[in-house]
Amino acid sequence: MTPPLPHVGLNHFYVAIDAPTYRAIRQSEFLWQQFAPGEERATRANQGQGWTGQYFYGQHTYFEFLQAEAMPEVTPGQCGLALGTDEANLTAQVLARFAAAGPPLASGVRVRAYAGNEVSWFLCSPMQIFAPGAPLAVWLMEYTPQFLANWHPQATATPPTEISRAAVLARYRSVLARYRSVLPGPVPAQPLFQDITALDWELPPAQAKWLAGHLALFGLAVTPDPTGYMAQGQAVTFRIATVEQPRQPCLRRVHFALPRPYTHTEHFPGSTLKLSGLSAVWEFEKI
Repeated sequence: MTPPLPHVGLNHFYVAIDAPTYRAIRQSEFLWQQFAPGEERATRANQGQGWTGQYFYGQHTYFEFLQAEAMPEVTPGQCGLALGTDEANLTAQVLARFAAAGPPLASGVRVRAYAGNEVSWFLCSPMQIFAPGAPLAVWLMEYTPQFLANWHPQATATPPTEISRAAVLARYRSVLARYRSVLPGPVPAQPLFQDITALDWELPPAQAKWLAGHLALFGLAVTPDPTGYMAQGQAVTFRIATVEQPRQPCLRRVHFALPRPYTHTEHFPGSTLKLSGLSAVWEFEKI
């Protein structure tokens, strides 16, 4: 039996959303001023590739909403799941595991534009490339030692070769004030979003089986359950329900840990964020 890989968890997820939902999230004072440190940004990456989205940062995990209308290849409701590691060279172990199990997994370096240069950002190993109509893209990402050494290097006292998710998110949060001039209110001093603890998915049977099998190759502990599969990673659980005709988005619920008890409900077109006690759930009905 192949031993599990250590410390493979969640980096982030995204959902591509329509214009009314994007505007509603952008205008939510609760999200920006109380729930999470966040920003709206246009990212420029390899060879001029780019996307625009709204980003909300926790301690080890984050999430983003992409502006579907600004990306011709994306339709509202499509999702992305990025697994992450805090250990250097874990990507190489994953690639070796995939090569032994079947078709090899490709890997490349994603760069990010900064101060007129392209900065090495993270190793990217995609399991499923985004394509028109595909409900979900999945990949593993490992930050490079060069990223924090070259992207806003004076912002935090992080060791320059640090690659952990926590260190990168701390750097992201530290520079938010530079990007929030058009967003409602200041960065929250005591945010409610601590981390993502679970993601609930709905997928057709064949794709649910595919996702569960590939998560197992990434080192997650995958078991069948009455509705489909459950995959346990580092500090996060993925529940994958098999549905013959799944709704969009295939991400149905996001579960969050809160640092202190709080009660609040925030409604958006097609989704609701509900906080109760030390946890919160963002449930999607339709995007």
